[in-house]
Amino acid sequence: MTPDPLDPGPPIEVLKELQSETSARFGRLVRGRIHRRAASSQLTSYSWHMPKSTLLEMARMLAHFFQSFGTRKEP
Repeated sequence: MTPDPLDPGPPIEVLKELQSETSARFGRLVRGRIHRRAASSQLTSYSWHMPKSTLLEMARMLAHFFQSFGTRKEP
């Protein structure tokens, strides 16, 4: 049977000794970066879709405007 190229093999015991706990400051920094990226992503998405939504609403308003003048009321 051929070995799987994605399998890293058994863990290296020497690296196990170098393991340390992450600090609370590091967690806050990572969390802050994630929040900033999520906020900028949402803002970019909003600014990308807003012009399309605005033009669509203006087109609907003009269509309603012309439709209201095109119909006659019966006396």
